[in-house]
Amino acid sequence: MLGVPILVMGVLCIALPARRKVWMHIAVLFGLVACLGGLDFFRAVFSGGDAFANPAAGASKLMLLMSGGLYVFICVRSFIWARANPPA
Repeated sequence: MLGVPILVMGVLCIALPARRKVWMHIAVLFGLVACLGGLDFFRAVFSGGDAFANPAAGASKLMLLMSGGLYVFICVRSFIWARANPPA
């Protein structure tokens, strides 16, 4: 479900290039929300329970954590690169 808002932000970047930075930063916030939502995976781990008692839920939370974290990491690296290499 969090992929749809990220897609919408991407479309808005193309449709409204003057506000591109704003849409990109909002998209990263959705990625951060996904990553933070995936941290719920560790609640079962640290409470002494089985993180995969419900395998679908455990795998979903772990995938949300990994994909959201990777997306945020890639976006931050992209922002750093864009800052270091401004358009001519």
